[in-house]
Amino acid sequence: MLEKPDQFCAGCGAGLTLDDRVASSMSTWPGGDDTFRSWFRCPACGQYTSEQFRDRFCLPPDVCTDGPFTREEVELRLGRALPVQQALPVQDRSR
Repeated sequence: MLEKPDQFCAGCGAGLTLDDRVASSMSTWPGGDDTFRSWFRCPACGQYTSEQFRDRFCLPPDVCTDGPFTREEVELRLGRALPVQQALPVQDRSR
């Protein structure tokens, strides 16, 4: 069964899932608004997409996406290095 994409790459349009998320953050603002930002790395093209969810205290929540970004741009925005992405080993199914 294929997993339904949670997000789409801003660079190439490929589907992204929570497994492609590499970083996230949360901010709380005066007045009760919360902002959640997640960064996704596209396994197809290697670019990054940002998704921002804002839970507003007195208004409906909203979601916006931004990108594409390079790894260097994401690390600069986060102020830290991202974890090294390693390819998953290919399983030998011939046995």
